[in-house]
Amino acid sequence: MNFRSFLLTIFLFSSGILNFGFNSTYYSAEAKQEVYYNTKSHIYHNLGCRWAKACTVNCILIDKADAIQRGRACKVCGG
Repeated sequence: MNFRSFLLTIFLFSSGILNFGFNSTYYSAEAKQEVYYNTKSHIYHNLGCRWAKACTVNCILIDKADAIQRGRACKVCGG
């Protein structure tokens, strides 16, 4: 393999044209992240946030992408 074909292979692999069986969802930088979402205040918190730990009645565990659509981030932890 010469240098030109090597570069072409690297380009095709990085662009996703050649994937060699790798599933991009496992290597995605945007992996699913769960947050606590308060259904009453419409504020979402990181799992380690002190306000999430204090929320016992109205908080549910949902994907962050869904929480962003539903409300706003916590001012303390940033969601």
